[in-house]
Amino acid sequence: MIVWLAIICAGILTFSARFLTLSPLMPKTLPVWLQLAMKFVPVSVLTAIIVPAILSRPKQEPLSFKII
Repeated sequence: MIVWLAIICAGILTFSARFLTLSPLMPKTLPVWLQLAMKFVPVSVLTAIIVPAILSRPKQEPLSFKII
Protein backbone atom coordinates (compact mmCIF):
# COMPACT_ATOMS: atom_id res chain seq x y z
CA MET A 1 0.00 0.00 0.00
CA ILE A 2 2.82 2.41 0.85
CA VAL A 3 4.51 1.68 -2.47
CA TRP A 4 1.39 2.66 -4.38
CA LEU A 5 1.06 5.83 -2.34
CA ALA A 6 4.67 6.73 -3.13
CA ILE A 7 4.12 6.07 -6.85
CA ILE A 8 0.98 8.21 -6.91
CA CYS A 9 2.66 11.05 -5.01
CA ALA A 10 5.66 10.95 -7.34
CA GLY A 11 3.32 11.06 -10.34
CA ILE A 12 1.42 14.04 -8.96
CA LEU A 13 4.64 15.88 -8.21
CA THR A 14 6.03 15.20 -11.67
CA PHE A 15 2.82 16.22 -13.41
CA SER A 16 2.46 19.42 -11.39
CA ALA A 17 6.07 20.46 -11.96
CA ARG A 18 5.75 19.99 -15.71
CA PHE A 19 2.25 21.49 -15.93
CA LEU A 20 3.13 24.63 -14.00
CA THR A 21 6.17 25.40 -16.12
CA LEU A 22 4.09 25.19 -19.32
CA SER A 23 0.90 26.80 -18.06
CA PRO A 24 0.00 30.48 -18.29
CA LEU A 25 -0.06 30.61 -14.47
CA MET A 26 3.70 31.06 -14.36
CA PRO A 27 5.32 34.41 -15.17
CA LYS A 28 7.08 34.74 -18.54
CA THR A 29 10.43 35.76 -17.03
CA LEU A 30 12.28 34.46 -14.02
CA PRO A 31 13.25 36.73 -11.13
CA VAL A 32 16.74 38.20 -11.31
CA TRP A 33 17.97 36.28 -8.24
CA LEU A 34 16.87 32.99 -9.84
CA GLN A 35 18.53 33.86 -13.16
CA LEU A 36 21.78 34.53 -11.28
CA ALA A 37 21.50 31.25 -9.40
CA MET A 38 20.85 29.31 -12.61
CA LYS A 39 24.25 30.38 -13.95
CA PHE A 40 25.90 28.10 -11.38
CA VAL A 41 23.91 24.98 -12.25
CA PRO A 42 26.10 23.67 -15.12
CA VAL A 43 29.30 24.18 -13.13
CA SER A 44 27.94 22.44 -10.06
CA VAL A 45 26.53 19.50 -12.01
CA LEU A 46 29.73 18.95 -13.98
CA THR A 47 31.77 19.23 -10.78
CA ALA A 48 29.58 16.65 -9.08
CA ILE A 49 30.14 14.27 -12.00
CA ILE A 50 33.84 14.85 -12.73
CA VAL A 51 35.44 15.23 -9.28
CA PRO A 52 34.43 11.78 -7.94
CA ALA A 53 35.61 10.20 -11.18
CA ILE A 54 39.02 11.84 -10.81
CA LEU A 55 39.49 11.30 -7.08
CA SER A 56 38.20 7.75 -6.75
CA ARG A 57 40.46 4.81 -7.42
CA PRO A 58 39.29 2.04 -9.67
CA LYS A 59 38.67 -1.20 -7.89
CA GLN A 60 41.59 -3.46 -8.69
CA GLU A 61 40.86 -7.13 -8.92
CA PRO A 62 43.58 -9.70 -8.29
CA LEU A 63 45.12 -11.32 -11.33
CA SER A 64 43.48 -14.57 -12.25
CA PHE A 65 44.32 -16.95 -15.03
CA LYS A 66 41.04 -18.76 -15.40
CA ILE A 67 40.31 -20.48 -18.65
CA ILE A 68 36.66 -20.79 -19.39
